[in-house]
Amino acid sequence: RDVESDERTRESHPSSSESSAIGRERRKAVPLMRFPFQNRDREARLEANGGQRKPRNRHWKIRSFVSASRGLWGLFADGTQDNQLDIVTTADPEECERWVRDFRKSGGDRLGLDIEWKSNTAKGQRPEPVATLQLATETSALVLQVLYFDPSGCAALRELLADETVLKLGVGIKPDFLKLFKDCNLHCRGGLDLSKHFKSTLGLKIREEIGLKRLAKFVLGFDMDKPKSLSRSDWSTASLEEDQVTYAALDAVVA
Repeated sequence: RDVESDERTRESHPSSSESSAIGRERRKAVPLMRFPFQNRDREARLEANGGQRKPRNRHWKIRSFVSASRGLWGLFADGTQDNQLDIVTTADPEECERWVRDFRKSGGDRLGLDIEWKSNTAKGQRPEPVATLQLATETSALVLQVLYFDPSGCAALRELLADETVLKLGVGIKPDFLKLFKDCNLHCRGGLDLSKHFKSTLGLKIREEIGLKRLAKFVLGFDMDKPKSLSRSDWSTASLEEDQVTYAALDAVVA
């Protein structure tokens, strides 16, 4: 019985060398893909999104949160609250090129930038790849669903992000740049971290990062609504809900 018990123990609890071998085999079975749009499980993900092969190009005109934001008037150059925010959500390189081309024609020299990705559901999970990249001016926002196309293949976007003369504004901008490079092969330059800039301008000697919500309150007198139900929602879906689109765009616009 003792011998049989020992055999069962070895079978149920493999040695460290056996465990390492099993781990290696598991890693071989599921190869790590560098970029999300190269994922071999893409078809399965698309099927889970109702069989939709690609997100549709959608154009939104959002007025509600602009008129409801009492202090947001300071964000707009003409000082009115009648501005509509035009939002484009897309996974189409041509639509991306069009938006960037229009921005270039406007002569703009700064953009709000932010990214979203699906939250991990368990401790120790590998971070999910970038799902959306948001770029915004005062009155227009582009929400790119980068899980569904190769954003580095959009020459206008690639050149814009690498252009140091166009400031990209955001909180924690450096980690966003690194994640965009790692997940999407996009090289970004010209970042300005609003938290660091705010602290430097006011001479604040604190290490704590000041988030966008607090900055909006301090600088614009604007109460940003950032519920966790949205920040931790499924950003990988092909069909983003309107509240997700508004949330994502607003982060970049306020920046």
